[in-house]
Amino acid sequence: MSFTYLPPKPTTSGGGGGSLTPDAVYEFEDIANAAVITKGLGPLRLERFGDLVHLSGSFTVNVDKASGVERFLTIPEDCMPSEGRLLPSIAFKDYAQGVVLNVRVDTTNQRCWVENWGSKSLPVFGAVVTVDASYRLT
Repeated sequence: MSFTYLPPKPTTSGGGGGSLTPDAVYEFEDIANAAVITKGLGPLRLERFGDLVHLSGSFTVNVDKASGVERFLTIPEDCMPSEGRLLPSIAFKDYAQGVVLNVRVDTTNQRCWVENWGSKSLPVFGAVVTVDASYRLT
């Protein structure tokens, strides 16, 4: 005798509480600062599910650590949180190293971006940064 449980399919889209369909999807080309990063090991996506935003994937750093704080990604207006957020990530080059990404919000200009959190946390040139983190808009 075999038994297979399949959970019910979501009936709403967007922020309906259990939706698997994102309200908005942004790919690497839509959000990347091409002067600072290039594609990593796989796709980089920013997805919004109601008030939950999820950033996942990887990118390669193309600047030297001496450059200080760098803007890696531009966050679209519909994914901009009410205040800054910190996102954990990992950088790989010669070894794995924890990196904290800062979601910086400029409320005066209504702009938002992802940068390294302080100049000491900037991965070295050629490092691949992987991220799989979420934040809420409010």
